[in-house]
Amino acid sequence: MKNAILKYIQKMNIALFLFLLVPGVQAKWSRSNFSGVANLSFQKQAIVFFDAFFQEIGGRNGAEIIYSKYRYMVKFHLRGSNGKTMSIVTAQEMLSRLGGTHSLVTFKRNFRKIDLDRDGQMSMFEFLVHSSKNPKIALNEFFKKQKDTLRKFSRGLLSVQTVAYEISDLEKKKKELVKNSQRRGVKGRAAQHELKELKNSDPLELNRALVTAEATIRKATRRHSRTNPGATWWLQREIDEFKRYKP
Repeated sequence: MKNAILKYIQKMNIALFLFLLVPGVQAKWSRSNFSGVANLSFQKQAIVFFDAFFQEIGGRNGAEIIYSKYRYMVKFHLRGSNGKTMSIVTAQEMLSRLGGTHSLVTFKRNFRKIDLDRDGQMSMFEFLVHSSKNPKIALNEFFKKQKDTLRKFSRGLLSVQTVAYEISDLEKKKKELVKNSQRRGVKGRAAQHELKELKNSDPLELNRALVTAEATIRKATRRHSRTNPGATWWLQREIDEFKRYKP
């Protein structure tokens, strides 16, 4: 029996063995792997998650549920988030709105279940793992695939990010016009007029970015849909979401 166990251990990746079985080493191993993940943008964290765990979360149906939560976190981007991680206070606020009832004190005590790299922040990837509630998710598989995913879909990611930037610029402009439209006099009326024009417009730069992104993603889907169904699904889902946007 002892010899059989030793042979099994020899077949395993020693780093993974230590991660699973040895207290203390688990935290060190996970931090070194997660340090690169937490430094990625929300979009990059999302695409590597969906690519690695597409089947584990239930394919398209399960991915749609997790995607809605991804979008919800994106909306908190300007509320205490740097676009890569989220503070524990902002994380508690967001999760409470998603159905959690814990106070901040209780949430801080339970935060270790979410905070996989123990940095006191919640990354998009950590949030998606937490949201999936799936014990089959094997993080070692994710660490193997993430760089390959980012390399394969670098152009698709760039096209998606370009569309996101265009929408962000329009939203910033709209926010400023809404603020200025509250003023009295000529400046207020001018802002009201410009705001009305913006809402009724068909933004040229955004449309160009969408056309480019759709073409790029079609090409990526033809090449990689069988080997990377999660990544191609996420890219197309982002574009579908963006196409519904109206200023």
